[in-house]
Amino acid sequence: SVDKVNAAIDEVVKFLGDKYRLMAQNPQKLSTALLKRQKLYKDAESKDTKGTYWFSEYDLKDFTILKSDATGKSILATLMHLGRFHVRISLAPR
Repeated sequence: SVDKVNAAIDEVVKFLGDKYRLMAQNPQKLSTALLKRQKLYKDAESKDTKGTYWFSEYDLKDFTILKSDATGKSILATLMHLGRFHVRISLAPR
């Protein structure tokens, strides 16, 4: 439904805001867990993702609405069809 799609968009926007806020922080002021997550995000960046907002399949585990189930995949397919998301396949090491 439209409500689920809008909720998924809100969830992605919140996630990306939190992610890029974390990536912009000084590593010396972060806890060990946050530092590990920041390093994971920075290591996953590639030349294809520089300058864009992105999330990976690994990040979907943190979402409550967008999951790797049939509903989540349908929502992602709808958003890709509408041009809200684009798929980029990267072979960057994890």
